[in-house]
Amino acid sequence: MQTSSVWKNRLALVSGGTSGLGKHLVLELARQNSRLAIVGRDLGRLEVTRDEALEAGAASVDVFSIDVTRIDRMREPTMETSVEGHPSSSSVDQSSDEECGRFRDFLARERCELLINAVGRSDRGELQNLSPASVRELFDINVLSSLSMTQLSWDSLRRGSGTVVNIASLAGLVAGPNMGGYSIAKHGLVAMHRQWRSESSGSGVHFLLVCPGPIDRPDSDDRYTQLAAQRGLDSSVAKPGGGVRLKRLNPERLSRQILAAAHSRELELVLPAKARWLAALMPLWPSWADRLLRNSMRR
Repeated sequence: MQTSSVWKNRLALVSGGTSGLGKHLVLELARQNSRLAIVGRDLGRLEVTRDEALEAGAASVDVFSIDVTRIDRMREPTMETSVEGHPSSSSVDQSSDEECGRFRDFLARERCELLINAVGRSDRGELQNLSPASVRELFDINVLSSLSMTQLSWDSLRRGSGTVVNIASLAGLVAGPNMGGYSIAKHGLVAMHRQWRSESSGSGVHFLLVCPGPIDRPDSDDRYTQLAAQRGLDSSVAKPGGGVRLKRLNPERLSRQILAAAHSRELELVLPAKARWLAALMPLWPSWADRLLRNSMRR
C-alpha cells in the first residue's frame, strides 16, 4: 500500500503522537502533507517529533505540551477561583493551565478533520494480584484520556465533519490471561467508543475503532520482561500480546491502513484479519473461543 495524499492540507490532531503507533501515524500524515497538531506530555519529544514531521513533509505542525489525563482538571480560561471545599485553580500548575488554554484557543479557530486518540499503556499481571490503584491509572490513560480529548475537540470536529479514531487493541475484544488491567481498560475504551458512535448520529462526526494485534517495534521482546519477572509471571507473558501467537504488525503499513479506513469512514478495523474470527466467536461460542485462545498461547 503506497502513501496517498488524501489528508493533504487537512488538519489532523494526534494525542500520544511522540512514540509508538501514534508517532508512526504522525509521520505518515506528514508524508501526506497534512496540517498537524500533536499533543503530548514531554515538550522535548514533541519538538523532536515536530522537526521530524516537518522534514517528512507536513504542511504545518503545532505542538501542545499537555497531560491528556489531566485535561478535565485544567480550568477553562474564564473560570474564577473555585468555591470553598473544591480544588482551586492554584492547585493546578499555572503553565499547564496556560498551555491548555492555548490549545482551547487553537481548537476554537480551527476545523479539525481528524482526531487520533493514540494515548495508551499496556500491562502484565494476574487479576488476583491486581491493585485497584493500577487499574484506575490504566483506565485514566487508556479510556479517560480519549474521552477528554474528544470532548475538548468536539466543536472543532463538528465544524470539520471530522473523524475520531480511537486506538484500542485486540485485548479490548478478547481478554487474554496475564494482561493485568490492560484488557479491562481496553474493553472500556471499546464500550466508550461504541457509545460515542451511537450518540453522534446526525452530528457529522464519524468514529473509527482500531483494534490491532501486537505491533512490531525494536523493544517488542523486552518491554515487559522486568515487569513480568517482578510479578512472578512466566517469561512468555512478557512477549507481545501476552504470548499469543500472532504475526506482528508492521507499524508503517498499519498507519497507512488506519488513515485509509478513516478517509473512507469505516466503522471498525481489526487486524490481523484472522483475529476477527476469534473476536466474533467469543460472544457466540465462548468455550470454543477460550480453547482457541489457549491453544494460541506460547508454551
